[in-house]
Amino acid sequence: MLSKSAAIVLRHGGAAVSNALLEHYRQSLLELRELGFVRYGVQQLTPYTHAAIGAFHPARDTLTGKLLDRL
Repeated sequence: MLSKSAAIVLRHGGAAVSNALLEHYRQSLLELRELGFVRYGVQQLTPYTHAAIGAFHPARDTLTGKLLDRL
């Protein structure tokens, strides 16, 4: 069983995390409204798109290629 002080810490800690998440969500929605859906989406997805393209670049060594080179 949790002590009273531990329960208070968990309750207030949970509230702090919830407040931080809700504030981030509010800021994201505000930015989405200001930029527009398409522009916001492009801005958010660009790093992931670049990473995916880079992962499949022909000059990049693959794990399979490295294993075959060892044979």
